[in-house]
Amino acid sequence: LLVDALADRKDDIHFNIGPPMMFTYFDDPLTFRNNAAILANADFKVSLQTDALGGGQQNLRHLAMICVRYGMKAEDALKAITLAPAEACDLDKRIGSIEKGKDADLVMLNGDPFEIVTEVEKVMIDGIIEVANVVEANNVLSSDIKPAQSNLALPENLDEMKKIAIKGGTILTSAGPRIQDGVILIEKGKIKKVSDNNSIPGGYTVIDASDFVIMPGLVSPRSYVGIGSNWRQQSHIDEISKPITPALEVKHAIEPQAPHFVYGQELGVTTALVTPGNKNVIGGQGAVLKMTGVVVDKMIVKEKAMMVMGLGKSAKRKDSMPTTRMGIAALLRETLIKAQEYQKKVEEYEQDKEGDKPKRDLDMEALLPILRGEMPVMVHCERRDDILTALRVADEFNLKIIFDGATDAYRVLDEIKKRNIPVIIEQLFRGAGDVEDIGFNPKAPALLAEAGIPIAFRPTINTWWFTPGVGEAGGDMLEIAAFAVKNGLDEETALRAVTIDAAKIIAMEDRVGSLEAGKDADILILRGHPLQTRSIPEAVFIDGKLIYHRKEGTRLTINRR
Repeated sequence: LLVDALADRKDDIHFNIGPPMMFTYFDDPLTFRNNAAILANADFKVSLQTDALGGGQQNLRHLAMICVRYGMKAEDALKAITLAPAEACDLDKRIGSIEKGKDADLVMLNGDPFEIVTEVEKVMIDGIIEVANVVEANNVLSSDIKPAQSNLALPENLDEMKKIAIKGGTILTSAGPRIQDGVILIEKGKIKKVSDNNSIPGGYTVIDASDFVIMPGLVSPRSYVGIGSNWRQQSHIDEISKPITPALEVKHAIEPQAPHFVYGQELGVTTALVTPGNKNVIGGQGAVLKMTGVVVDKMIVKEKAMMVMGLGKSAKRKDSMPTTRMGIAALLRETLIKAQEYQKKVEEYEQDKEGDKPKRDLDMEALLPILRGEMPVMVHCERRDDILTALRVADEFNLKIIFDGATDAYRVLDEIKKRNIPVIIEQLFRGAGDVEDIGFNPKAPALLAEAGIPIAFRPTINTWWFTPGVGEAGGDMLEIAAFAVKNGLDEETALRAVTIDAAKIIAMEDRVGSLEAGKDADILILRGHPLQTRSIPEAVFIDGKLIYHRKEGTRLTINRR
């Protein structure tokens, strides 16, 4: 609306846009738009503002990169973090551009300013080098994957086709070497064949993506999608009425119509493990589901997939137990011992059928699968002492655990490695942090992977109902993987961390996470290298059905009312 109303005042109005640049409180909640790009395209003066009070997007170049990722012209994005803010502050005669007579304020980069893997090598202020970084050369992406030069055209009535063939220029299977100029055959929602021979049998509807990159749908190993805040600002993430709630099942809170399912699809997420939150010592059971559908029961591919436990600050209570880390550990052990005793009574009765049948206890029943090793336990914690507490409890009760968060995991590599415990890493894009994550190290994914510890990334695609994943630092899984590569993780491991390794961690590798015969046809088509800024999903398939097709200029339009 402002674009029209202020069209004749472009010279005297300057727009400064913060991290919420991809959404609006008043627009269609199922869409997001590149507000900075829309204004720049209309020739308004636009600058970008970081969330300096503690959010993860504190880097101006990061904000500009997101704008470019979703359609902003590179020259407009560069101006939005250099000359435009200088003009807004009436300092453009001194700073904001490289011109004769201006202050010698320069930044020297080792690549494209709008690629995440690009690093700052030197910073000069008033002609003096103030920052000189030693930049390693291991963050260069494969240069032989070229960006598409054409638009992706899809056949009409694709939803009605039972047999589809996708011709891909580069196929990243996550199951072996990449395939050049190959074909993926899909029948009845499953992958029938992945071939390096581009011949196609008769009867298949062909999608010509021979100029594009094909890869598996992304797997989120933990998420709150569908249980976060909705239109009425209601959250169903934590049942805080008591600290021990193992009988809870997340499926009863999932809202399939939540906008974040749409946002997740557009980011390429096709499978997600949805769990309760971290505010309880034992929080309940998660379920694995596909990111499309209108009925929860039909979306779920594995219910009762995971038990969630919380250690550390998030599980502490103010006026009731547990108020300390001692209390958390004691309450957890006490509950598990009760579950062992309940298990013994049940087994004795089942064996002898003598005496009274044990009275049903739903919480204790829910814990039996983890004691038998049939259900894994996801333990959220950050600090080293909490990680060691979790290891002691896991050893005592023979639990199969997965760490989530685990900021300090890189400090206890040997203990985690010898138990073969996977780690789900979250919030790689962080603000100032607090005492819980003071040991945060952006190189942690690389250090864990080098030690042979399986890793995956948890995206933040599910906070406020009106905020798409790209409006949150760390909401985009491919962006997270690229950031990890920038900080030392090798490219192949980063791509596996968002596909097959994430699937293995949540025990879904037999169905998703790689492009192999017999698996679900969850597939992404991208314009170029998956970790490059401009390579957002062009098309997304779940179970062989097209659920998203990017339209040119989608993020650059405004609603006229």
